[in-house]
Amino acid sequence: MGRGIAVLMMFDSFRTDSHFMSDPKTFASRSEPSPLPPHANVARYPGIRGLWIRIRGRVKGRATPNRMLSRLRITDFVLIDALDLSFEPGFTAVTGETGAGKSILVEALSLLAGGRASSDLVRSGAAEAVVEAVFEVDGEEIAVRRTLQADGRSKVMLNGALATVAMLGSTLGSQISIAGQHEHQRLLSEACQLDWLDRFAGPASALIEVARAHELVVAARAELERIRGLAGSRDERAAWLRHVAAEIGEAALRLCEDEELAEERVRAKHGAELAAVVAHALDTLYAGEGAVVGRLHVAGTALERTARIDGKFGDWAARLAEAKAEVEVVAAEVRDFAERLDVEPLALDAIEARLDRIEKLERKYGGSIASALAAADNARAEVATLEDLDTSLAEATRAVEAAERMHHDVCAGLSRARRRAAKALSRRVTLGLAEVGMAAATFDVAVSPVEPPGPRGAESVSFVLSANRGEPTQPLLRVASGGELSRVHLALCEALAERAPANCTLFDEIDAGLGGAAAEAVGRKLRIAGARGQVIAITHHAQIAALADHHVTVSKREAAGRTVTDVQPLDNAERAGEIARMLAGEKISEHAMAHARSMIAGARVGRKRVARAG
Repeated sequence: MGRGIAVLMMFDSFRTDSHFMSDPKTFASRSEPSPLPPHANVARYPGIRGLWIRIRGRVKGRATPNRMLSRLRITDFVLIDALDLSFEPGFTAVTGETGAGKSILVEALSLLAGGRASSDLVRSGAAEAVVEAVFEVDGEEIAVRRTLQADGRSKVMLNGALATVAMLGSTLGSQISIAGQHEHQRLLSEACQLDWLDRFAGPASALIEVARAHELVVAARAELERIRGLAGSRDERAAWLRHVAAEIGEAALRLCEDEELAEERVRAKHGAELAAVVAHALDTLYAGEGAVVGRLHVAGTALERTARIDGKFGDWAARLAEAKAEVEVVAAEVRDFAERLDVEPLALDAIEARLDRIEKLERKYGGSIASALAAADNARAEVATLEDLDTSLAEATRAVEAAERMHHDVCAGLSRARRRAAKALSRRVTLGLAEVGMAAATFDVAVSPVEPPGPRGAESVSFVLSANRGEPTQPLLRVASGGELSRVHLALCEALAERAPANCTLFDEIDAGLGGAAAEAVGRKLRIAGARGQVIAITHHAQIAALADHHVTVSKREAAGRTVTDVQPLDNAERAGEIARMLAGEKISEHAMAHARSMIAGARVGRKRVARAG
C-alpha cells in the first residue's frame, strides 16, 4: 500500500541543596487538552478525528495559579556579593541612584522565570552565581534555585529536585510578569498587541484549538500535493515501475545464486585439470589394480584371522575396517564430483553470462540480489497504488476540505471572543488612561480580518490611540510619546490583572518619561494593583515611591577595591530620607525632609482608603 493511502487511512482512523530549600513539594500541574474543539462536531468533519488527536498533543496550554515572591537570595551575581531579602504582599518601591544596580533585580527575576543564562552574570572572580527564591502559591511554597557557573554551565532546582530551564519556565515563567522599558517598545509590534488581546480575552484553549486545526490543514494539504505530484507523472512512473518489476522478475533470481555460480565458474575454468586429478584419485582409492580399498580389505582379513592367537590383531583389524569405510566414502564423493564436472566450453560461457546478468541487476538495484528482489516488490506495490490514485486523490481532497472547515469554525469562535474582548479592553484602557492624566485620550483595539486564516486565527490587531480630544486615532507607533506609551502599558497591565489571577509583577521604570501629576497618578495605580496582588516597581519618582507599601533601596559602594551593590529594605524614618534625596538630591534640606514625611503620611491615608474600598 502506498504512502498516500496510508496517510488517508490515518485520517480515517482520526479525529535545593541550600537550607531554605529543604522541604520538597509537588509543584507541577498539567492540564490535558480538550479532545476536540468545542466548535468541532466530529460528524461534521468525517475522516479527521485520529489526526486531530495526534496533532493536539503538540500545542499545550498553561494554568495560571496565584503566586507571590516571598524571599529572594542572591550570591555573586553581577555586582551583588550577597543578598537575602524578604518581600511582602502589596506595592514595593525599589529606588536608588542611576547606575546603582537596580536592573540586577530584573535580571535575577528573569532567570527565575526561565530566562537565558550567561556566564557574564557571574561576579568577577567567583566560581558561580546563585539566585534563589521562595514563592507562595495558594498557601504553599515553591523553592527555586538557579546556579550559573563561570564556565557557562548552569543548574536548576525546583523544591530541592533537579529540573530543566523549560520546567522552570512552565512553572514560574508566566507568573513572574516583568514590565520594563523594552516592553514599551514591544507594544509597538502588532504581534505583541495580539498577544495582549488574547491574554485579556481569557483562557488559551481557543488559541490552542486554532493552532492544532491549522497544523491539521497544513498536514492535509501537504499530503494532497504529494498525491497530485504523483498523479501528474502517473503514466510515465507506472510504465517505468512495470519495467523494473519485469526486468527483475524475468531474471528469476535466487538468493545466494551469485555465490554458487562463482564457485561453478572456478570449477569450469579448471575442468581438465580437475578431471585428471579426480580420475587418478578414483583409480588409486577404489577402481584401479591394487587400489587402497582392496589392499585395506586384504590386510584387515589377515589380521582378523590371526586375532585368535593374539587379541591385538583383532583391534588392528577393526581399525583398518574403519579406515576402509572412510576411504570408500571419500571415493564415492570424488566419483559424484566427477559425474557433475562439465569441462565443455559452453558450460563456462553459460555461467559467465548468468553472472554478468546478475551483476548488472545488482549494480542497478542496490548492490545485491536481495536488494534487487526488494526493488521488484516495491515497484509492484507502487504500481498498485498508482492504479488506485484517483481514489486516493479524492480522499485527500475530502480530508483537506474537512480540515479547512474545522479550522474556519474554530477561527470563527476565536474571532468572536477577540472582538468582544477588544471592545472591553478598549473601554478599560481608555478609563485607565483617564486615571493617569490622559482624560482626553481614546484607546481602541482595531481588529482586522486576515485571509487566509493562519495558526493564530483569522485577524490582525492594532492598538490605536488619540491622545487629544477631536483627533483621529492612529497606531501607537505613529502617535505615542514615551510617557504616553508608559501609561498605555500600565493601563494594559491593570486591565489584564483584573482578568487574571494575581501574581508577582515587576515594573522596571514604567514611569519613564512621566513627571508631576502623571507620575503621581501612576503611583496610585501601582498602589491599587498592589492591593490585588504583588507589585514591585523600580522608580526614580519620589511621588511613586511615597505611595508604596514597602520600600527597598539599591546603592553602590566600594569594598576592598571592588564595587559592591547593596539592597536594603527601609523603615519609615529611612524612607523619608530616601524620598527627600529623590526630591532634593544629595544635599537634603529640612524642607525636603518635611515634604517627604508629608508625602508618606498622605500616602498612608490613601492606602487606608484603598483598603476600605477593597
